[in-house]
Parts: sequence; C-alpha cells; structure tokens
Amino acid sequence: MVVGLYGLVYFEVARAPEKGWPLAAVGLLGKLLGPAGLLYLVLSGIWLLATVVLVLTNDIIWWAPFALYLRDSWPAFWREIKGT
Repeated sequence: MVVGLYGLVYFEVARAPEKGWPLAAVGLLGKLLGPAGLLYLVLSGIWLLATVVLVLTNDIIWWAPFALYLRDSWPAFWREIKGT
C-alpha cells in the first residue's frame, strides 16, 4: 500500500517538477529510514544479513537520483518560500 501511495507522490513530482522539492524530500527520508530500520533488525539478529539485498535494490540505489533532484530543485523551492 505504501508503495502505491509513494507512486502518487512521485507522479505529482513528475507532473510539476519545479514544485516537487518537499515531496521528494519526504521520499528521500523514507529511502534513508528504511535502511536504518533494516540495519537495526540485522544487528539485533531479528532479520538475516541476506535481506540487505532488498535495501540495496529498493532504497540505496535511489539515494543519488533523489539527492540530485533535491539539489537541482532547491533554488526554485527557496524562491517560492521567500516569495520572490
């Protein structure tokens, strides 16, 4: 269900990329918190180390694209906040 909801959010970012900074920031936060949670579970022995491959393909691979988009869209977002 969460993946579907994120899909709607990403659609909105794609529809209006100049206004997508806050939504993409939430997306990146999710991509950062997922691996943090998995790290906790693996270190606690609750999940196997083999599950790290899930985080590599679902989260970590997206860090660079999200970071690049956020860097590039920051000036427009900041101008909108300042009202200039």
